[in-house]
Amino acid sequence: MVPYRGWESSTSGSAFLRSSASENPFLKLRNKTPHRTLSRRFGSSSHPILCYVTDRPTLGKGRLLNLVREALEAELDWIQLREKGTPTNELIQIAEKVVRLPRESHQKLILNDRLDIALACGFDGVHLGGTSFPVGVVRKRVPAGFIVGASVHHLDEAVTAEREGANYVVFGPVFATPSKLKYGPAQGIKKLHAVTSLLSIPVLAIGGISLANFQECLKAGAAGIAAISLFQTCRSVREVISQLRTGKAGTDAP
Repeated sequence: MVPYRGWESSTSGSAFLRSSASENPFLKLRNKTPHRTLSRRFGSSSHPILCYVTDRPTLGKGRLLNLVREALEAELDWIQLREKGTPTNELIQIAEKVVRLPRESHQKLILNDRLDIALACGFDGVHLGGTSFPVGVVRKRVPAGFIVGASVHHLDEAVTAEREGANYVVFGPVFATPSKLKYGPAQGIKKLHAVTSLLSIPVLAIGGISLANFQECLKAGAAGIAAISLFQTCRSVREVISQLRTGKAGTDAP
């Protein structure tokens, strides 16, 4: 694959995003593929959304693809490929390898921040952070059925994301966790419930999620959970997913 040279001018793909679906060749190609929408089966108490957010630097060299493959084989719902600071060409190579992994139609691949690469490589959606383009800007420039998610840390951010067309939001940190210290103290279950009560789109809980507390998030109205350590530091990601599916609680990941 020859990389789209427009990416090289900006790590966030500004030039790419300024074009519309009618004039951008990658968006035209994406429009010819079947639209992928969120299944109604997901986000219910009987089938909460389980999302693995990757963090390759803490995972160790050469382990990402094997772990993603194992998670997909174990019926994990979503993979959010999070590659902050990765050079564009390297990220394209990683994204292409992830897309080639076998998966079911209901399993979604979401790319963190890089809308240009998400569309060009055939991902199901993009996840936007606080420094990414606004949801409304992205929504106007992607084909129908393309998933747009957003990280939110306050109720007003969640409301804005839904109003601008987000398909889902990830709210947190719900519990204390070293990886989310820069976002301030833990939001807690009550604030999570306030967000889930007001929004009609799925709300995923993130931050300090464990086998011992994930049911609290579901009881607070979360459609599912997103996590890094829960899936990366365990001895068996298959067993973790199995326990999350069956609702079994525990204090340590297997």
